[in-house]
Amino acid sequence: MVATVRKPLTTAVIGISAALACVSSAFAQGTLLPPSPVPTLPAPTDPVAPPTLGRPQPVPTPGLPTYPPTTMQPVPTRAIPPYPPTPPGPIEYAPPPLTPPPAPRLPLYQPHDPGPNGWGPYAGPSADPEFILNAELQVLHPSLKNRLMHNVTLNDGTDVTVAPPGVSLSTTVSPELEIGYRLSESLGEFTLGYRFITSSGTSRLNDAPLNSSVKTRLNVNVVDFDYSTARYAPIPRWDMKWWLGVRYASVFFDNQQTNDFMNIRGSNYFNGAGPHAGLEVQRQIDPLPAFAVFGRIDGAVMIGPVRQKFTYTQIADGGPLEGNADERKTQSVPMINLRAGLSYVPPQFEHWRFSAGYQFEQWWSVGQLGDSRGELSSHGAFFRAELDF
Repeated sequence: MVATVRKPLTTAVIGISAALACVSSAFAQGTLLPPSPVPTLPAPTDPVAPPTLGRPQPVPTPGLPTYPPTTMQPVPTRAIPPYPPTPPGPIEYAPPPLTPPPAPRLPLYQPHDPGPNGWGPYAGPSADPEFILNAELQVLHPSLKNRLMHNVTLNDGTDVTVAPPGVSLSTTVSPELEIGYRLSESLGEFTLGYRFITSSGTSRLNDAPLNSSVKTRLNVNVVDFDYSTARYAPIPRWDMKWWLGVRYASVFFDNQQTNDFMNIRGSNYFNGAGPHAGLEVQRQIDPLPAFAVFGRIDGAVMIGPVRQKFTYTQIADGGPLEGNADERKTQSVPMINLRAGLSYVPPQFEHWRFSAGYQFEQWWSVGQLGDSRGELSSHGAFFRAELDF
């Protein structure tokens, strides 16, 4: 019974398909045909060929004009010449260019070693960062040219001029010590140095019957804090260095005259600080490269107060006569130091440097106040040892 129901259903579907095909063909030719009777198709055992559809035609719409069909002309194509033959072999593709990375941001200070020759085309290698120690002994003969004088009012109301004479100072030994640190890459060094000079002298005056004795004393202290460059060698066998810093100095000297009836004294004090600078030029000796001759100039200008004190004491029948005076003034004191000598660097101990020679030093206006005058000078030999460690 199932087969009997499926056959009429199949026959109906085939009939509906044929009817739709006829309607489509009628529309394609522009006329409407009356419906044709539904043919009876054979059993679905034979395959049915699909209907062939023609070119679609426009369907006239009632109420609108009908235009004849437009003939479309083909567009002529432009002949393209053939490409040249590709040479045999593998095809290589160039990689795309790489975008360079952005340049690194440099710090504000970029360390730069001047190279194996240090600072200058003919200098030695750049020294490693290290501490330095310099010691020096100076055998000096100081000379103090002074004329300390001032009016003093005694306790009885009289005025006297106090002007004790001075005498020559004795030869003395003046030590100097420096410590510091040397920077790398020939960037220079910092040093802190201290030296002092002490000397005195005594003599007797030919002022019979008083037979006065005179004594002069001197005490100088100097402290330097400097920055020094590395040695610069602009030409073969010549090198130079300079330094710049601050110098503090204190200078004291006095003259005293005494006898059985009188005691007078005049003293001078100076304390000041100011800029300090120097330059040293060295020339190596060709046959003996470990030896060199050098010249050096060093100077400073210190500004500070100059203070002078004067005392007068006299033994009299009515009692001692006494008086004193104290004056003060701000004064600039320039000074200069000149040196010349010979230096030696042992080939097997390059961290040592020895130098010896002659020096002269002059201080101006160190005792200038009112009618008083005072200048200090010294000259003599020096021996210096420098060690890097």
